[in-house]
Amino acid sequence: MKTIEIKGSKDKYYEVDLNLMTCSCRDFTYRKCHHEIGSLERLCKHLKEAIIIVDKLKALHFSSSEERMDYLTRSDLDQGLIEKIKTDLPKVMDSIDDIILYRLGDISMKYSVGRVPVLPLIILPAYDDRSVRCSTVSSIINGLKEIGPYDLSISDMSSDGSMKPDRSVIEILSKKVVGHLSTLRILPILAGYNFDYKSLFYTSSLEFMTKLISISSRMDLELTGSGFRTENGDLLGEEWTESEIFDYLGLPYVDHDDRW
Repeated sequence: MKTIEIKGSKDKYYEVDLNLMTCSCRDFTYRKCHHEIGSLERLCKHLKEAIIIVDKLKALHFSSSEERMDYLTRSDLDQGLIEKIKTDLPKVMDSIDDIILYRLGDISMKYSVGRVPVLPLIILPAYDDRSVRCSTVSSIINGLKEIGPYDLSISDMSSDGSMKPDRSVIEILSKKVVGHLSTLRILPILAGYNFDYKSLFYTSSLEFMTKLISISSRMDLELTGSGFRTENGDLLGEEWTESEIFDYLGLPYVDHDDRW
């Protein structure tokens, strides 16, 4: 795992390394560092915060940059299938009339089951209706079949990795494409006014989201895929763009490719 930035007091950020259990703050540098790894006495407040946030994000199946890179360099990963899908899928999405906007995230292990790579696909449909999910997934499958050749099926998966009827996952077998059996999953995520929040939430690494959550907590907010949630449970800025979200957090905009 790469180092994580945790926001401290007075707008200062500290570099936390959860592999070595180190922090760049003065408390760790001059006091805590003398304690052994595994000892609670070694943990400064920034290390404690990073551990809590990371544990929560791992429960949501976020991948670290290191985990993702290790997976992408595996010899048995079907790079040909991934590149073909990333080329063909935008053609299909552009041909579907009921879609206003979409964003295809980069390959990750988020919501992965059995270590199968996932491509998150955030979709803003023209109509907010359950039937839109079914018709959109069907249109994607039919469009990919026309471009093909693909072997496609649908499964359902919840946020904890178990199967659930309200989340359709498109399974792709690549035997016809590259000559051997391999699988990739496309995870369609339907959004509304909170399209940019969902894009941010579903296309970022564990390290990047940890930093954003650390900043949000200093503002007494919880950053979710639907927006900033206040202590009262209200949602703030549901319709904000990604640039407005970064501005609100006091950060320069970070492009999607740089969030890993």
